[in-house]
Amino acid sequence: MGSRNSRGAPEEAVVQFIAGGLFGLMMSWLSFVRATFAAKPKTLAYYENGAKALLGFERLADEPLDAITSDRVAKYVSRRQQGKGKHGRPLQIASLNRELQVLRRMFHLAQEWLRAENVADGMLEIQYGKTDNARRRIPMTPRVQATLNMRLSKADGSAWVFPALTKSGHIEPSSLKKQHVKAIAEATRILREEIKRDDVQFASFELYALRHTCLTRWAPHMDPWTLAYLAGHRDMNITKSYVDPQEQTIREAMGRVQLEKSGHTSGHTTPQADLRKIPASGLSF
Repeated sequence: MGSRNSRGAPEEAVVQFIAGGLFGLMMSWLSFVRATFAAKPKTLAYYENGAKALLGFERLADEPLDAITSDRVAKYVSRRQQGKGKHGRPLQIASLNRELQVLRRMFHLAQEWLRAENVADGMLEIQYGKTDNARRRIPMTPRVQATLNMRLSKADGSAWVFPALTKSGHIEPSSLKKQHVKAIAEATRILREEIKRDDVQFASFELYALRHTCLTRWAPHMDPWTLAYLAGHRDMNITKSYVDPQEQTIREAMGRVQLEKSGHTSGHTTPQADLRKIPASGLSF
């Protein structure tokens, strides 16, 4: 028998979890929580108690991240509802919701923690998020790929693309906010120099607005389904808010329809009879 850690798991299993399982992610996340909320014992206890409950369910804790789906979480909910809370009483719905909120909060924050293993073959791999749709692979532009390659060359062996001298080992949201403030100040300085005025200010904005700007610029150049995939949207109604067909794009779309009807379809379409012969697994939507 191999040695066992405080959870009673073999040490070799712990290595596997840290490499790609919920346990490893939870440990990194708890390091961040303990550093962030050290002066707020009630908040810290809230997160630690939720993490303890989640890790107590082996079919969740021992799974690789890409296997934790909404179905697996539903099984966790079912198991917890069958259990007992404090003093042997049935677990309250509010208590279960708090545990699930801890899981959601961890996945939400983890989206900001980009590992070197998530950058490969010209793609960014998002392994987890708030919904199953958050898992996706996004092609990088040459500029993004060059920037991340530069970051990786300076990582000094760190597992993170954006390492920092913090307890969690990666850059924290508070550090990003400070850098953002400095960037706005520098932009204001440059703007004043360019227009020779000292009474102007570069408008500040939330960092999340960059995501909205990106999707808005992508929307005219791809179909809504591709945009929804890249954005990680589960609800197409959200994607529709980025799609605003213009007269020119409508004319181009109708032009393609007319081209298809005129018979210029050789090599681009499959006869209906042939479609029925294609297995469902061979179709991509």
